[in-house]
Amino acid sequence: MGPNTNSINDYLSPELIWTIFFMNATHEDVTIKERLYNTISSGLVCKTWRYLLLDIASIWAHLIYVEHKRRQNDEEIEMMHEILRRSGESPLHVHAILRPHHSGSAYLDFLDHILSNYWERIVRLDVRIFVTVREAQETAFLSMLTRPAPRLRSCHIQLSPSDAPIDQGSDYDIGLSPPLFGNAAPNLRYLRSDHLAISPQAPWLSTLTTLITTYRTKFTSSIPETLFVLARLPKLSHLQLGHHLWEHVPDLASISTYPSAHLPNLEYFGFGGTAWDCMALLERVHRPKECLVNADININHDEPEHSEAIAEQLFEQTFSRNLEIKDPLGHRWLFIDIHAQGMGVTLADKHCFAGTAPTLDFQPIMSSEGSFFSFDFSFLRDVDEDGFCFMNSLFRSTIMHKVETLRLIASPFAPDDRRPSMRPLILNTASVRTLEIDSDPLAH
Repeated sequence: MGPNTNSINDYLSPELIWTIFFMNATHEDVTIKERLYNTISSGLVCKTWRYLLLDIASIWAHLIYVEHKRRQNDEEIEMMHEILRRSGESPLHVHAILRPHHSGSAYLDFLDHILSNYWERIVRLDVRIFVTVREAQETAFLSMLTRPAPRLRSCHIQLSPSDAPIDQGSDYDIGLSPPLFGNAAPNLRYLRSDHLAISPQAPWLSTLTTLITTYRTKFTSSIPETLFVLARLPKLSHLQLGHHLWEHVPDLASISTYPSAHLPNLEYFGFGGTAWDCMALLERVHRPKECLVNADININHDEPEHSEAIAEQLFEQTFSRNLEIKDPLGHRWLFIDIHAQGMGVTLADKHCFAGTAPTLDFQPIMSSEGSFFSFDFSFLRDVDEDGFCFMNSLFRSTIMHKVETLRLIASPFAPDDRRPSMRPLILNTASVRTLEIDSDPLAH
């Protein structure tokens, strides 16, 4: 490059370069590891960029990242400490992936150092733990979540057990004393906390805009209690309820006696549970018409024989309604799984595959980005008859007239002599231009 050749720095102001760096460091569509790599790489381009980055503490504060590895890398540990030093006094965004069975203790020591000494600076805490629940109970950092969190705006604690399945019993819940955040988190807006008890009386609940509970969450114990708590959370825009309830709705007539929860800002509502529990949430949570609603429903032993009518009603008010909101002119792609465990059906669009290209052996997950509906008839005595009637009505509905590409999975039912024929269902897919199907439906 000649002496009179202009560089890119001659055309871009420091403010614009700063904006680009900040976007690279905070863009949520990119993983934290990629954001960190991009930022470090930017500092290697030229001295001007390096000095500019070194002076911007807020960028480094977004990149506090710990990934617990089997073998300890001392250079990585030093880099993590250097990034923390560069963050100055800026509010911290902490991301961590923990595998406590790994031997690299310096990674855990670094996270412990952050939580012990910089807790009041943390505005975002995102921790994924790959352990069994009993191991998690011994994870020291969890006890630190009992301290007041004056700046915390987002807390995502996700446990991903690596071996045995999770039991829903109380022995597997991690109780904290004093309670989560010491009942003092005035700025909290987002919460998911697997296995950590969330007090229904916590004052900071009313500040939340996003609340996610899973079957690993200890929260409310019944639908009336859930509705009572939700009525105090008018700011919610994203609500996903999947935690275990110890008391279920006894009958449909009881639903009209339950309290209502008015959530005027709700944009997404996902829930799971028994059919009557789901019906109660659907009817008693009042939300805007444009709110997207996803459901994961299980008929239990105490619910009525006329499950087909319940399934159709829930389907019409959730998945079918979603199509009117999201894609009124046509639904171009649909995944249908006819359950292997017993009669049941899962419907999902391509947005429920978490960014992974869907394949015939990959199951969708409930997502606010897409439409999801699952109904399991496995507990019913007349499982085949009720389940097949519902699926037959589904395939004959106007939904199928809007589908251009259909991916259908129908795994074997047991015993063989009770398998319903899939051919009537397939005959109702005349409008589908592309049909991807496994071999079992064709055999029956």
